Amino acid sequence: MTSNIEIQLNETQLRVSSVLNKDNRNYGKKNLIDDSEETCWNSEAGSPQWIQITPTKSISLDSIALKFQGGFAAKRFVIETRQEDGTFTSIAEFFPDDHGKQQISFFSFNFIDIYLLLKFKFLNIR
Repeated sequence: MTSNIEIQLNETQLRVSSVLNKDNRNYGKKNLIDDSEETCWNSEAGSPQWIQITPTKSISLDSIALKFQGGFAAKRFVIETRQEDGTFTSIAEFFPDDHGKQQISFFSFNFIDIYLLLKFKFLNIR
C-alpha cells in the first residue's frame, strides 16, 4: 500500500540554476514551495535549468507532480541523485506535455532512501 505524502521543504533546502532577471522577490525559489497558484519560479532563458533539493531525512519517491506555464515546458525532465563521490546519476526521466495543467509522472520502480541530494533538470525548454 502506498501513501501520497508531499515532501515538506523549506527555502534553505532548495537551489535553482537561475532566476529571471535576478528578481528573487517575484520569481525566486521560494515560489516553488509557497502553495500559491499566483506565483512561480522563473528561470533565465536557456537549457538546462534545474532545481536541486537536499532532503533533511531519507525519502521514498515513486512519482512527481509538475505544472509548467503553457508555452514554457521542458521537452525532457531528468531526475538525478548525487553519488558519494560527488557525481550525478540519472535515475528517471519523462517528457512533459506543453500545457499549464498539473502533470504527474509515476516511476516504474520506487527510489527508496534517497538522502544525499536530488537534482531536477529541465532540458530543451520550448
